[in-house]
Amino acid sequence: NLDEGLDEIRLDGSIPSASLAAKIPDLVAKHADRLAAARVAIRRRRCRFDIDYLKGVSAELRHFPAVLRGAKLMTAEAFDRRAKNDVAGSVDSALDLLTLSVLLAEEPIFVTQLVRSGMAVEAMGLIEAQPMTPAQDERLVGLLDRMELREGLARALQADRAMVIQVYGDLLTGHAPGCGVPDYLAWWPLRPLMR
Repeated sequence: NLDEGLDEIRLDGSIPSASLAAKIPDLVAKHADRLAAARVAIRRRRCRFDIDYLKGVSAELRHFPAVLRGAKLMTAEAFDRRAKNDVAGSVDSALDLLTLSVLLAEEPIFVTQLVRSGMAVEAMGLIEAQPMTPAQDERLVGLLDRMELREGLARALQADRAMVIQVYGDLLTGHAPGCGVPDYLAWWPLRPLMR
C-alpha cells in the first residue's frame, strides 16, 4: 500500500500528535525515493497531467493521489526536519510543498483548486515564524507571485459550470456515462423534471 502511514498526515495546519511524530522519521525514510521523484517534478516550470477534459465529469484525475501523497510527504519531512532542529531544511520542505501547489494553478477542476489552497495554507503555516535565508526568502516571494489563487478558482468554477451543463445535456439525450446512470434510464423519467 503506497499510502501506508500517510493517511495520518493531515494538510490542515494541525501539529502531529506525539504518537504520529514518533512515526514520521521512519515514514520519511521509507518514502525517500518518492520525495526525490516529487522534487524532480516540482522543479519543472509546468506539469502536464494528461487529463481528458472532453470527458467532463467523467475525466480521470489519476495524478491527484500522487499529488496528495507528495504533499503529505513534504509536510511530514518538514515536521521531521524541524524536530531535528534543521530549520533551513524544514523551510525548504515547506517551500517544496508551496511549489507543488503552484504547479496545479492552471488545472480547471474546483476540487483541485481547493486542495491547492489547503496545501498553500499548510506550507505557509510551516514557514511562519521560521528564520529564512535570503535565497529562501527570494524563492518564497517568487512562489507567491505565481500563486494565482483567484484566477485558478475562477477557471475551476467556469469549468465546473461547463461540466454541469454537460451532465444536463447527457441526461436529456439519454447518454449519461459520467452520471452513473444506465443509458436506458437516463432521460425518460427525468425529462419532465428538467424542462
